[in-house]
Amino acid sequence: DLLHVPYKGGQQVTVDLIAGRVQLTLSSMVSSMPHVKSGKLVMLGVGTARRSPAVPDVPTVMEQGYPDFEVYTWYGMFGPAGLPRDIVIRLNAVYNEGLRQPEIIKSFAASGMEPAGGSPEDLARAMRNEYERWRKVVAVAKIEVE
Repeated sequence: DLLHVPYKGGQQVTVDLIAGRVQLTLSSMVSSMPHVKSGKLVMLGVGTARRSPAVPDVPTVMEQGYPDFEVYTWYGMFGPAGLPRDIVIRLNAVYNEGLRQPEIIKSFAASGMEPAGGSPEDLARAMRNEYERWRKVVAVAKIEVE
């Protein structure tokens, strides 16, 4: 049995986890990796569909018997509505070029992240897919705003 304890952010739940006030959390690799590396936390599983290169010995949650479990943190670059398309394209090209730089890849990997990049349309499609996936979870679980 698990009791959901809402936190306003990841920092306080991590403090409480290390202190033993909570026994488990779902957290991003970015916020938990320093504590895993220091030995203060043990990573039980990764929420991605495949194992993370940052922690290849840690099984996925899917591998542990939950075949529909895929939850992960992703980031995108956004600008104000109405940003001219030529600027969007130029910023996107620079962003993608940056994600291919060895020092960026190394820095991301140290935090358990894998840079992906892509087009503005790729990001829009990914966001629509995430919205639809979580819309279904909310409906099935009958989650309501309190």
